[in-house]
This record gives sequence, C-alpha cells and structure tokens, in this order.
Amino acid sequence: MMSDAYIRLTAREKARHDRWDTDGKRGVWPHQVGDSTTFNTANPTRTLSYRAERRARLHRVTWAGDVYALRVLIRRSDGELLMRGSAHIPSVSGQTNLDNRSTGFLYPGAPSVPTWPSGAAYALQTRPAWDFVIEPNWVLEKGSVLYLDYSLNNPSDGYIAGGGTWSVNQLLWLYEFPDWRPGDTGNGTR
Repeated sequence: MMSDAYIRLTAREKARHDRWDTDGKRGVWPHQVGDSTTFNTANPTRTLSYRAERRARLHRVTWAGDVYALRVLIRRSDGELLMRGSAHIPSVSGQTNLDNRSTGFLYPGAPSVPTWPSGAAYALQTRPAWDFVIEPNWVLEKGSVLYLDYSLNNPSDGYIAGGGTWSVNQLLWLYEFPDWRPGDTGNGTR
C-alpha cells in the first residue's frame, strides 16, 4: 500500500483535486511503474523511460539489484535535467556503497540484493532497496517523458571486463491527476 505522506497538494491542485475522491473533487491516483535492464561490456549504458499519460508528480524512485555498480541521470523530454549530473545510485538515495545493512561479495560492505525474481514488485519488496525521495515532487505534464540514463560506475571493473552482467530494477512512485486541464497548471508554475 502506498503511503500518501509524500503528497502535499498546491493551491491550484486543491481547486480540483483532493487526496481521495470526495463528492466535489477527484482524488489523486497513486501509481507505480516498474522496469529493469542489464549492463555488460556490449551495453555499458541504458536509458529507461516513462511517458506520462496524464499530469503526474514523481515523488520517489526505488532501485534494487546491482545498484552499487551504477550511476543515474534523470531528465525530462523538455530538456530539463532533474539532477545536476550523473550520480552513483547509493549517493542519490542518501547512502553510500559501504552501507552496513547488507554485505556484497564484490565490495566489502556493499549492498547485495539478488536480482531474481525481476520486476517492479521485487524492487518494491526487497530490502535493502535504494530509495530516492523527491521533495518537492517533480511535475510531469501529460505527454512528457521522463528518462533515467544509467551508466556503469566503474566501466573498467574486472567483473564487467570479464564478461559479467549487472542488472537493476527500478520503481517509479507517482501521483496522477485525473481530468487535469492544461489551464490548471498556471503556465507551468506550481
């Protein structure tokens, strides 16, 4: 069950929506979108994307898998970078590659989250999952595309150079606004 602790409606949003459906307003829809990909010497970079079918606010990204080996850059289709540059996933989620909650076999103290079974539900339920809380939430207007550009943290890593494969599962946590009209956005202001 998704907590609503991450949603604070703006005055414009409150004019037509509430956290839940009421007699006079539509509720905000919690939505989760999962995806996964793999990396090796032939594919050292990958881009995963999400297209907003209606206005949405992204409030979290959760990762599982070989996150200690990867970097991420998040951007929108309008060209706006939502991060200053590519960043190591543990750092984005407020941790380090030396997190002591789990131990990996490649780096002492590094998180080791098995990548099976794959998929969004696994990224949600597996611990430790790397959780990037986004406050204030990032707004995605209807039709815009969110890109998550992944790259290897260390392209010359011996495991990858020897033919190994890294994998990552991601889960996007969104709030969607049904029946949102373009005029409701106040020309892109919140």
